[in-house]
Amino acid sequence: MINNIPGWMTSRDLDILSKLSSLCPENSSILEVGSFLGRSTYSLYKNKKDSVSLSVIDTFEISNTYNTDVENFKYKLDGDPTLALEASALSEKENSWLSGFKLCLGEDVYTNININVCTSSQYNKTKDFELVFIDGGHDRDTVLHDIDKFVTPTNLLIGDDFGAQYMKYMGLIDAVSYSKIKYNRTLVCLDNSRLWMLIPNTGYWKEALSVL
Repeated sequence: MINNIPGWMTSRDLDILSKLSSLCPENSSILEVGSFLGRSTYSLYKNKKDSVSLSVIDTFEISNTYNTDVENFKYKLDGDPTLALEASALSEKENSWLSGFKLCLGEDVYTNININVCTSSQYNKTKDFELVFIDGGHDRDTVLHDIDKFVTPTNLLIGDDFGAQYMKYMGLIDAVSYSKIKYNRTLVCLDNSRLWMLIPNTGYWKEALSVL
């Protein structure tokens, strides 16, 4: 299925997420911090092994930045514009983007995801995650918090909006660069991609991604 869910991630970056999720070992867990309407969520879900769980954290709050006037967003959404309008109208009616998230993913996918409606700081962490996609708040403190909370010695951390063309996110760039040193990680940014990866220098992901 082509990912026509509204959002801002490029097709290349969605393919990278999908490939990484497919590499997660049996019976492991994936976490996404920041989901919006589920464009990246679906890519993490569609090729993962059946035994791999997927959890998401998002407030799904309608705010000034994520209001329901999708036609006038500063940065136009990719994906199906009709679906964007339907999701927006439903979310406005229910006063939560969670309604649009459910619509865009579809019932089958939605019911197979562990959904946590809260901030990452409010989330009660009871287990470690093999793969963590961090795409919530982009300020330095929030990114540092999310990395510190979910990093383990051997898991893979990935995030969005990294690079010279995203200087407005200098806080994010600084947080990721600082965490590279703090946790002795290899920082990888692929060509024609906005994603960043902090690859551990020991364990499964070091070997699985050694070709990068």
